[in-house]
Amino acid sequence: MDIKDILFELSAAVSAGPLSEASDIALKRLSEYADCEQNGLTVIGKMKGKSDYTIMLDAHIDEIAFTVTDIDNEGFLTVAKCGGFDLRGLPA
Repeated sequence: MDIKDILFELSAAVSAGPLSEASDIALKRLSEYADCEQNGLTVIGKMKGKSDYTIMLDAHIDEIAFTVTDIDNEGFLTVAKCGGFDLRGLPA
């Protein structure tokens, strides 16, 4: 599988709130190259080589999601957050 296919697979996976589909895929793919562990939604991969250098790759694999709680007569939605993100960042 090439990197384009992996990116499409990860992008299509559900990872809102406590759902872990994207983390499970990341664990499966990263396990092909490194010793991995999963703690909740966090995936950590460790590779040992013959160098004195350490490289860290860090990425967020979650997504921001909302739950629709109401639809009024004019079609406007009322939403609640799904997951643990900070609502103050939404205007950005």
